[in-house]
Amino acid sequence: MWGGRGVAVILVLFLLSSTSLVSTSVGADEPGIPSEPLNLQAVPGNAQVLLSWDPPADNGSAINEYWVYRGSPSPLELWTTLGNVTSFLDVGLTNGIVYNYTVRAVNQAGLGNMSQAVLVTPRTVPSAPLNPVAIPGNRYLNLTWDEPNYDGGAEILGYSIYDATTETMIGQSEMEYFIHSLLEPLISHQYIVTAFNEAGEGVPSITFAGIPDIPPGVPMNLSVSAGVNNVTLSWDPSVDNGGSGPIGYRIYRGETSDNLTLLLALDADVTSYTDYGLAENHTYCYLLSAFNLVGESETSVPIWANVSGNAEVFITTIIEGDEQVGLFWDHTDQSMQVLRYWLYRGPSEDNVSLLRTDITEKGCWDLDLVNGQQYYYRVAAQTPAGLGWSQNVSAIPHRTPNEPVNLTAEGHLGYIYLTWDPPLDDGGANVTGYKVYMGQDGSDPKYLAEVNGTTFLCAALDVGTIYSFQVSAVNRAGEGNLSLEVQKMCGDVPSAPLALTAMSGQNYVSVTWEPPSYSGSGPIITYEVRRYFDETVSSITSTGNTYNDTTVSNRVTYYYQVRAINQVGEGAWSEIVEGHPDWDGDVPSKVMNLIATSGEDFILLTWDTPENGGQMITKYFLYRGISPELMAYMTDVTGNWYNDTDLPTDITYYYKAVAINVVGQGPDSDTVNATTAIVPVEKKVDVWATLFTGAIPMATLVLLAAIGALFLIRKKFVKRRGKGPGPKGRSGTTPRKPGSTNAQRTGTPKNGRSNGKGSDGKRGRKE
Repeated sequence: MWGGRGVAVILVLFLLSSTSLVSTSVGADEPGIPSEPLNLQAVPGNAQVLLSWDPPADNGSAINEYWVYRGSPSPLELWTTLGNVTSFLDVGLTNGIVYNYTVRAVNQAGLGNMSQAVLVTPRTVPSAPLNPVAIPGNRYLNLTWDEPNYDGGAEILGYSIYDATTETMIGQSEMEYFIHSLLEPLISHQYIVTAFNEAGEGVPSITFAGIPDIPPGVPMNLSVSAGVNNVTLSWDPSVDNGGSGPIGYRIYRGETSDNLTLLLALDADVTSYTDYGLAENHTYCYLLSAFNLVGESETSVPIWANVSGNAEVFITTIIEGDEQVGLFWDHTDQSMQVLRYWLYRGPSEDNVSLLRTDITEKGCWDLDLVNGQQYYYRVAAQTPAGLGWSQNVSAIPHRTPNEPVNLTAEGHLGYIYLTWDPPLDDGGANVTGYKVYMGQDGSDPKYLAEVNGTTFLCAALDVGTIYSFQVSAVNRAGEGNLSLEVQKMCGDVPSAPLALTAMSGQNYVSVTWEPPSYSGSGPIITYEVRRYFDETVSSITSTGNTYNDTTVSNRVTYYYQVRAINQVGEGAWSEIVEGHPDWDGDVPSKVMNLIATSGEDFILLTWDTPENGGQMITKYFLYRGISPELMAYMTDVTGNWYNDTDLPTDITYYYKAVAINVVGQGPDSDTVNATTAIVPVEKKVDVWATLFTGAIPMATLVLLAAIGALFLIRKKFVKRRGKGPGPKGRSGTTPRKPGSTNAQRTGTPKNGRSNGKGSDGKRGRKE
């Protein structure tokens, strides 16, 4: 009678008594893991980083360790474990590499949350510039050097040049050279050079020195004496030795004054030379100049010699003037009676005709000529015995050139760079050089230097001072008129504007930007906005940080960029942005239901397709980070899921998504996070210990025991009712077995894993 029912009652009473025993050991408060460390700071140094932080809340258990994680910059890996300290010096790093750090605290309850991550780049100042040299020039020194062996882990921004004697800065240069101008000749100057980067100024170079100089003056009193197959030249040194004086002389020779070539160079202590091996019955023209290390003097006036002596007249001097030519001559026999001189002129050496027969002096001027045109001459001396002929000579009349045009000045830190174009009229003779004039603070420009080209770098100037410049051209006739004056402040131009954006609407594009991080030498005066469309470029100016372009057509793409302008000049251009006025529709709505599902080494992202704003969604931008504040672009996909694979375990990642169409970029989704799984450690489980220590809730066990007892009671009751026929199915048939339905599984594969590809077929990329 008590067989089944008695067993059930005894089992229920036993379980109830066990529940009361177990419940007495459950419910005591336990300590929690620490929260994240606070105020993590990273101070870069030379191949090292100093970390410091504030302790977190220990949540009931004292902190006994800190774990430091490091990446360069990702992925983050456990780098070291520390005791209960709040700083760590990480040494042996590589300068110039970006490192990423975060810290976790540990107590008896376990490993706490990660702190906010910090990014830091160790660096130091550059080493010394190499091989500095001071090369002398005409009242200047050209300082050159090589880059340092080591840039300190950061880009070298420029160089500072110092007077080594006074230890004062002369100027700065972005390149490996610097021209120190406006110097007195023959005075030694000593220098040192340093390189600088973001970390500061580096080690100075060795001291180096130079002595500026000037070219010597023209040699004096050149004379010639013709002999048999030879000509002897003699001269006196220049009255003006220049700076260091000449180191030699150069003799030029030719058969005409416009076809001279260098014959030879002589030492400075030589003042005569005999030219042997000349052809008989030939006339030769000679020029002489002095030179030193920094340049050559102007040449002497041309002088002629007839080797054979057969010509009774030789032209000694030709003066090429403005629409006129002066000819002066002598004859070999001073005792010869000359009645008059005949002058011949023509367009070529073989085509001259008699021009004048009334000349009684040893020279004349040929007037009313055309500048730039070459004329050929010959002179005959009429004597009682007949005519004695001179050599053939040529001349090109010319005047001084017009002023140079398009003079521009470009301001920089410590120097101003000048450019100009040649004069529109060179006066009939080639321009041989240019003279540069400079003034400051409103004073008239004064002569500064003479150069051969159409550029000049004026260095060692005061930043913030306004300088004025003029340039003149020089040819064989002399110096021409001065150019128009230009003024320029010495200083630097602004850097590029920041955060350029273009917002589009119905028939307009609104371009906005932030000021440059560096305004240069002085405040920003205005901005220049440049628009590109259909291979055309147009520009406007704006005094603010916004430009509203209302001259656009709908459904056309325009491109914009901006640069800032200060008193020195135009700065660097910003990046280019696109404007799309009035594409039909709007940007997509916010991505909703972004879900991050984690596995052992992956996190699967899924989301709902948002409203497209009237235009097809072309892609989604995905962002990832180790905190909501430190998120960066990860990838873009065309579908609405992405599997982020190959992730380290037990790391929390944060994600957000943005939808894109032709109108623009929609709003950010809500930020979600997921933590990659911790791989469990396999161990044996004591089933009975788990049962009676709360692993299975006691209430569940009581319910199961009651169900078992009812089952035994029902079974005994059926046996007592006896045997009888059971009910048949309707119409004597067996009831039909219900059919089963296999619902088709969609979405991601089992356990959340996929083949690692996004909906566009591309494999997901790890940041």
